[in-house]
Amino acid sequence: MDWCLDVGIWDLFLAAAPHVAVNPSLPTICIDRDSVGPNTPARQRKGKSKFHTLITPASASGLVTCRSTARKDSHTFSLMKSPIRIIGFAFANLCLASFLSAQPTPAASTAAGSSSAVGGGTSAARPDIYRVHVVHAVSGKAAELGETFKTPAPGNPAPDHTVVFRHQYGDSWDYTVVAHYGTKYTIDAVRPQIPESQRALSDSHTDTICAGPSWAEFSRLMGLDDTKKTTGAVYVVSFYRAGPGQRDAAEKSLAEPPNPTEDKAAGAVLMQHLEGANWHFLGVVRYNSWQDLATSQANSVPSTSKPNSPWSQMRANVASHTDTLCDRLMP
Repeated sequence: MDWCLDVGIWDLFLAAAPHVAVNPSLPTICIDRDSVGPNTPARQRKGKSKFHTLITPASASGLVTCRSTARKDSHTFSLMKSPIRIIGFAFANLCLASFLSAQPTPAASTAAGSSSAVGGGTSAARPDIYRVHVVHAVSGKAAELGETFKTPAPGNPAPDHTVVFRHQYGDSWDYTVVAHYGTKYTIDAVRPQIPESQRALSDSHTDTICAGPSWAEFSRLMGLDDTKKTTGAVYVVSFYRAGPGQRDAAEKSLAEPPNPTEDKAAGAVLMQHLEGANWHFLGVVRYNSWQDLATSQANSVPSTSKPNSPWSQMRANVASHTDTLCDRLMP
């Protein structure tokens, strides 16, 4: 692989080229320059083509070749003519090695950009199983029902891996409980049941088994790993049903990360239905504050009618959806 370095002191480099050493273990170095410098000879100022110099690694004989792709010529320099040149070679070699070692690897670049990505945006990024319990309380019993969630549900292998979102504005449900079950979910015919007194607190609910990101990723994006992230946080909990034959397109659209120039979202996850209710995807977006949510909405409104806006894309392949603004009851 060739490395490309933009240089603003082209003339100085050309003058120093005989004093540049190249580590034979390093790849070919490409020195690019878009414009000529004040000391560039007049013959090089003519034309608008970019100048390139390729430095080929030194051979065992101690020679290095510099080839100009613009001028179609090359020069071979000896690396061992003088102590001064040797010292110059060593210094330049150190600089080049430092430059190459500082370049981010693709994996590092991906990791660095992952903070803005949607957790569980692809099937491969959903290795774990979650149970999503959406419930509506009996009139006058909503607060009492919320208190029952502080007691772990029977049969949950990781009782502390549960988050409860509480309705503020939006759909008719009162709570959505997302519980992490690891990589496997089993159902036994004979299993512990919730108390009848707790059953009497709700009048309708759905339970859905879905695939989602790892608990570590889910916790990070939802701010569960640090209480400082979620003091005053607000969540948008959305359920989507794709149109006929549009499930893949809907998944791709919903997995697009929020535009950071407009949207102040601090984390987002996407989960996929496996068994249960009639929705296909569950999306949860976290904002650090109600003000951030309001600002994001105000920023996005002007682009709503654009053909490629998230608003338009979602409506091209989603048959129905609901959005609910929530705070987090627990943890």
